[in-house]
Formats: sequence, structure tokens, C-alpha cells
Amino acid sequence: MNILTVSLMMACNRDCYYCPTKNWHSDDVGVNIITAAALFKWVKKYIPPVEWTMEFTGGEPAMHPEITRIITVLSNAGYHGVIKTNGSLFIPKTGNFIRAAAWHEDADFPKHYDQILIIRNPNDDWQAKVDYCKQNNITYKTSIFDEYYLTRQPIMSAKQNKCDRYCHINSNGQITACNKDPVKEDINIFNMSAPVFKNVKKECPTCKNISDVEMFVS
Repeated sequence: MNILTVSLMMACNRDCYYCPTKNWHSDDVGVNIITAAALFKWVKKYIPPVEWTMEFTGGEPAMHPEITRIITVLSNAGYHGVIKTNGSLFIPKTGNFIRAAAWHEDADFPKHYDQILIIRNPNDDWQAKVDYCKQNNITYKTSIFDEYYLTRQPIMSAKQNKCDRYCHINSNGQITACNKDPVKEDINIFNMSAPVFKNVKKECPTCKNISDVEMFVS
């Protein structure tokens, strides 16, 4: 499995204390410059749908003005994957992309979802959320609580990742082998730069971010 993560937005409509997007506000959306046209052209050249799983995340990907077009066109072209969202804003339902909606602390049950992601946050009654999903026959997954942005200490999943190669595109269209790697402005989808890969099994075999994608698409 190869995973391409596209961080569509550096803005979110929530401000969770444990998330880096707490410093990203909806009035910052002008700095996000990924366009549907540029993304389609780049993935068509470099990312064969039979070889790659796509992850859309943010911030909140539903805030992207072209989210409906992006997901619909890619799904119709045979691409598949997961959309990580808080489920409060509309994202179209397709046959190929799973809308994995995280049920956030102190938030209502997500409105738009295919499956629910419950974070095992020690400050949240996450077990009650699991019980709710079970009682209502709602498909859910749970994930460990990652305090990286508070402690700066990476938290690694104990699960061995199945992913072979990983590539990341940030909200400015810049391409890196990991979302934590420094960016080079001229390596981007607008220049049709080639993907930059990380060999996951060799370099980071138990990455939590990748584990969270794999549990929805495996």
C-alpha cells in the first residue's frame, strides 16, 4: 500500500486545545492555494489509482471551496481512500472515499460521516461514545490520543504499518515525504514536481498517522 496525504486546508472551524489547528482560523483560508485543477493534473501524472490510497485532511477539508468537485472527480476516476473530518460540514458521499468523522471532545455527534473515529482522549468520556455507536449500530474505530503538539514527543502506534511508501502535499501544494519534513517552495504540484517518498517500513514502521489511515482502508 502507498499513501498520499493531502492537507487541503490549514484552517478549521474548531479550535481543539490539543490540535495544531487551534492556531489556524477560518479567516486564514486565503493562504490555502491548492486548486482542484492543479491536483487533478498532478495525481493523473504521478499517482496511479490502483497503486495509491489517498487521505484528505486539514485542518478541516470540508472548508475547501472545491471539496465536492475534488472528491467526486477523483472517486469517478477510480481513486479511493479516506477523508478525515470533524463531520460538522458537508462532504459528498462517494463509493470510493470513506468519510471518517472524529467525534470531538465536547462536540455533538458528527452530521456527515461514513464511519466514526473516537479518540481515546483521557479528558473525554470516549467509552460512552463507543457505547453509543454500539447501541446504534454505527461503524466506528478508536485511535490513541496523540499529544505530540503539546509535548513535542512523537507517540507511535504499536501496530506495524502495512504502507510501503508515503508522500505528503500541504495546503500550499508543496510536496514532502512527511508532513513533519521541511518544505522546499519550488517542489510543488504547480511545478509538476515529482513525488517525494518515504519508505515507511524502513524509516518509520509504526507511524500513528499512517496507522489511522490504514485502519479505515485495510
